[in-house]
Amino acid sequence: DDQLVTAKTQQVQALQSMQDRFEALQDEAESADARLQETKDANMDLESQVKTLKRVLDEEHTTTSSNDAELIRIRARAVAAESQVATLNLRVEMLGRSASRL
Repeated sequence: DDQLVTAKTQQVQALQSMQDRFEALQDEAESADARLQETKDANMDLESQVKTLKRVLDEEHTTTSSNDAELIRIRARAVAAESQVATLNLRVEMLGRSASRL
């Protein structure tokens, strides 16, 4: 009779140990699920940041291209103005020579 009680006690202890282990595994699984969700949320935040950065870079590229085009136009006007100044300087010089002959 004692052997039966001992065997039943051992079975109950084994079942309790299994139950404890099962609950611990459930807790681990819930913790892993929570970490996975946190990781997914962080990943979504990072993806959003990357999209924002790409948009900003595209805008900056467009602005830079526009600025480069404006700089080219300004340089072209400067070259044209330099040419006009050189032409005017030649005319002044020629007028000066003509005036000195008079």
